[in-house]
Amino acid sequence: MPVVDVHTHLLPPELPRWKDRFGYGGFVGLEATGPCRARMVKDDGQQFREVEENLWAPAARLADCDRAGVDVQVLSTVPVMFSYWAKPEHGAEVARFLNDHLAGVVAGAPRRFVGLGTLPMQAPALAVRELERCIKTLGLAGVQIGTHVNDWNLSDPALFEVFAAASELGAVVFVHPWDMMGESRMRKYWLPWLVGMPAEASLGSPLPMVAARSRERSGVSSTASSAGRIWWRWTTRWRRARTSGVSGWTAWCTMRTCSGSS
Repeated sequence: MPVVDVHTHLLPPELPRWKDRFGYGGFVGLEATGPCRARMVKDDGQQFREVEENLWAPAARLADCDRAGVDVQVLSTVPVMFSYWAKPEHGAEVARFLNDHLAGVVAGAPRRFVGLGTLPMQAPALAVRELERCIKTLGLAGVQIGTHVNDWNLSDPALFEVFAAASELGAVVFVHPWDMMGESRMRKYWLPWLVGMPAEASLGSPLPMVAARSRERSGVSSTASSAGRIWWRWTTRWRRARTSGVSGWTAWCTMRTCSGSS
């Protein structure tokens, strides 16, 4: 059986200066710091993360896979690139840029890479359009989305058309924590990742499926990242919600669940 790593991120080796193009900031760029190394930096100068060439170089990534015994990687962008806070047309432009690069990487090694695009979820109609392009034109397997879209939880009716389109297209929806709740209280000790990510996964990951089932859109296929520590706890609580007759969860709990996917 092939070994598949479903949770891996990549970026293009160079990113446009979105701030200069759009006239406002908040975006992330990539700055080289040495041979095979770089840092992700927000356009206000705040450093986000130190990275190595396997983030942008397919050959380095494949070499890592071979050393680790991984046959296939599922690729998606770094969640900080979602840009849900941006103006809709600008979010759509960022998504198109990232998705075109992703599709090119997958095309270069189609037996080793599978791609999940990103969408301008703050504008559901634009998100559906880009989702269709990802599947029909770029040949990607699905999309990665965040655990919430600004003030919308993933069960918000505003997003139903995106999940309906995913169902009709047979697109996988990979839910990734981002913009973690309570982050202002978790500045130290890597708590946003140790505590915030599992909390965000708990909130966001089941909701597309709940919403889809509640709207008789049962074909949504979803998986979640950063949830391994909590999936086993969820299943017991889901069954409890079902027996209590909680709206939405009764429908959801009739669906097959397993560790990390449905």
